[in-house]
Amino acid sequence: MRSFTISNHRTFMAALFTGTLFDSFQTESVQITTACTLRIDGRTVPAFYTADELAEMPAGLPEFTPWANLRSLCFSAIKGKKTPLFFQITFHADKEVVNRLTASEDCTVDSSFVQAFVLTIRYEAGICRLTTGTAYTTFLPDKSPDKLWDEEMQRFLSEHEMEASVS
Repeated sequence: MRSFTISNHRTFMAALFTGTLFDSFQTESVQITTACTLRIDGRTVPAFYTADELAEMPAGLPEFTPWANLRSLCFSAIKGKKTPLFFQITFHADKEVVNRLTASEDCTVDSSFVQAFVLTIRYEAGICRLTTGTAYTTFLPDKSPDKLWDEEMQRFLSEHEMEASVS
C-alpha cells in the first residue's frame, strides 16, 4: 500500500472529472460532501438491463460500474464556485490490469488470488491523496502484487504528468 499526495489539484481534478483518464476503472463507491452528501454504490444492478443488453456484453456484466458512466454525474455534484468539503472515490483496476501485473516475472501469485487492485482517491481539507491497496481472495504471505500495483500507479501518475509525492 502506498499513498500519494497530489500537488496540482487543478490538473488532477480536470483529469478525474472532465477527462477520460480514469474511465477504465470500475467504481466501487463514491461519496461527495458539498451542501449535502451524495453517496453512490457502484455495484451494477443486473435487473436494470434487458436480456438483449446483457447478451451484447462480451465480458459479461461487470461487478462495478465503470467510472465513464458515473463521471458526469459526479462532476455535476461538485461543479460551481465552491470546492467540495470532502469526496472519496474507491476504484478497482480493470481485470486486464490484474492479469497483466500478476503475469509479470516479478510476481509469484496467480491472478485468481487477487480479488482487486484498489485505488482510493480522497479529498479533504484541501488535500488530495491517492492510496493503493490489494484485496486478496485468501491470506497470502507473498505481497509481490501489492508492490507491482504500487509501482504501476506511480508510473501511471508520472506518465500522465500528475504531480504527486509519496507520503
